[in-house]
Amino acid sequence: EAICLRLKLYQVAGLYREGVGLAERILRALGIVVPGSAEEANAAIGNEVAQISKNLAGRPIEALIDAKLVEDPTIRVSIEVLANAAPCAYIGQPAAFPFIALKMLNLSLEHGNTPASCFAYSVYGFMLVAVFGDTDAGYRFSEMSIRLNEKLDDISLRGTLLHLHGDHINFWKKDIRTDLPILEQAFIACQQAGDYVYANYLAFETIWQVYEISDP
Repeated sequence: EAICLRLKLYQVAGLYREGVGLAERILRALGIVVPGSAEEANAAIGNEVAQISKNLAGRPIEALIDAKLVEDPTIRVSIEVLANAAPCAYIGQPAAFPFIALKMLNLSLEHGNTPASCFAYSVYGFMLVAVFGDTDAGYRFSEMSIRLNEKLDDISLRGTLLHLHGDHINFWKKDIRTDLPILEQAFIACQQAGDYVYANYLAFETIWQVYEISDP
């Protein structure tokens, strides 16, 4: 928990690369090596992509809500560290982001769910829409992640998941105006959880959405 809190503080301070560096050291101790060079990253990402179908094992996306909970504490901590490292990587070291996102996804698919798995599924939904061009599957992963979060009764990530859904995924399937109630719920959830990192993201991205809608 202390490491995850420190990673959040790095985000608040804008020290994104430092956050990735810390996460890399912790993950290495947990047996996960974040690739360094572009060549290593491409190989590692390709390997993670290849594992997704195997680890999904024919289950419908919605069935992941009922997957077992992670029992191995090392796996649980690994997923949590990856989830807290992902925002730092997305902004400060984008080349590391796909591996981090796909690794936490595969750990969740293979070993079961933790509260942080909701973030893994949500981010993968975002990647399906933005990178792989599979809007339907991306939307389903995002919706499922929100329902799993509710099932696990975890307020700490609810605002984050609603932010990803409302700011990056929902408008690919529904009218962009339907984003605004989602983003309002996201902001409230962030306030309830004390998550001022994502509350700040929502503060400017919600205005951006209103501008895109072009309503007065």
